[in-house]
Amino acid sequence: MEKDLPNPELFKVETTIDVRWSDMDVLRHVNNARYLTFCESANFEWFAKVAPGQGILDVPAYPVLARAECDFLASVTYPASLKILTRAIRVGRSSICLEHFIRDAAGTKDFSLVHLTLVFIDRETHKAVSIPEDVRANIRELDGL
Repeated sequence: MEKDLPNPELFKVETTIDVRWSDMDVLRHVNNARYLTFCESANFEWFAKVAPGQGILDVPAYPVLARAECDFLASVTYPASLKILTRAIRVGRSSICLEHFIRDAAGTKDFSLVHLTLVFIDRETHKAVSIPEDVRANIRELDGL
């Protein structure tokens, strides 16, 4: 079954990551858990666009991972340079869904499509809270949601 993949032009944030030898597993391809680590790095670049100047340690509410799903399309082997394309595809009251499209740096081979649901929580109570309005406005401007 062929996976419908998003148009790369829809993504406004791009993160480049070089695969390290330590990212490999005994089968000589990137360990599946590393894909989420790559997306974590891409999350920070995306958040720098929608929450400029807001350090994660300084804000009263911040996003935490609530759900992750990954469709593996092809194996990544060392050496490789990856391009992680990131965009929001859904915004709720307190949650957002980010889509990460992991490709080779040249954009000629697709490796995975990852969806992460993040929930904003209050630093003190650890309860879900509404996405701050300035962040919501920046998401709307960046990703059209």
